[in-house]
Amino acid sequence: MTSSFLALSFSRMLERISNGSIAVERDKFVAENSLPNERGKAYGKIMLSKTMGCFLGPLLLAFWCVLYPSVDGGHYISLILVSLLFSLLAGWFMGFLPQEPKHTPQAKLSIPSWSEVCQVANSHKALLGCFVLFLLGRFNDGVLILYLKDIGLSPKFYLATIGIFNYVSLMTAHPVGRLLDRGYRISLIYVTVLALALFNLCFLIKGETWVLMLGVALWGFQRSSFQIILTTMLSHIVPSAHLGTALGLAALLKGIVFLISCVLAGILADISYSWVFVFGLATSLLTLLTIPRKAIRNLGHTHES
Repeated sequence: MTSSFLALSFSRMLERISNGSIAVERDKFVAENSLPNERGKAYGKIMLSKTMGCFLGPLLLAFWCVLYPSVDGGHYISLILVSLLFSLLAGWFMGFLPQEPKHTPQAKLSIPSWSEVCQVANSHKALLGCFVLFLLGRFNDGVLILYLKDIGLSPKFYLATIGIFNYVSLMTAHPVGRLLDRGYRISLIYVTVLALALFNLCFLIKGETWVLMLGVALWGFQRSSFQIILTTMLSHIVPSAHLGTALGLAALLKGIVFLISCVLAGILADISYSWVFVFGLATSLLTLLTIPRKAIRNLGHTHES
């Protein structure tokens, strides 16, 4: 509730910490309570319900901006208070979740050693490198809004950007999960990377508004698709006893790469927004060329050659 950059950064950091903590526990819970051949569908449903909130939130913001056009003049505080109310409601609803079984005092905590973690990472290094390269081409959603605002697009479009791509994520999450369960893992990875490449292309050509909105939709698809693919594949690769550690390390790696990609996007945007999308397109195309088909097939449960 202050204009201080440090205070806003600290607030954002706390929000990310809570989000990451909940996400790891949630994804582990889903893996433990779903059949191996139905985890894609389960993660798709989780993404659908999570993204529903991400869609309704921007919708609330857009409604608030219409209701109070002077939102820059101080109405952010009331928006934050409304958001806080929803957070408290979420905490209240958690009280109705099934209780986890209590561990006996004799139960031994299973924590993988660093050598075991390195062994798993090394055995899937081609796949890991491909994912890191893909993540380098993704940046903060705010870059889209700033770019659309900078080129003079109507506020009704750039304010609705987050709502649009979250709506696309919401609508595609469940089908992506179902296709994963049916063994179309390789095809979905290709389609996801291609969607990111086409997004950058849409923003590079600077065409009509519908071209930019198509790019926004593609951005939304690859966001949910990538997350569902990543968590589903991790749940199949890592033993269930160490899945929480694997999910936490994956989130840490994503955060580090995301920080690098955002810094790069900021530097390139100061030169020209076009360079941001050139970089994103280049990393996407490079990812398409380096997708380790054999390593993915070796994971099993795929109908693709």
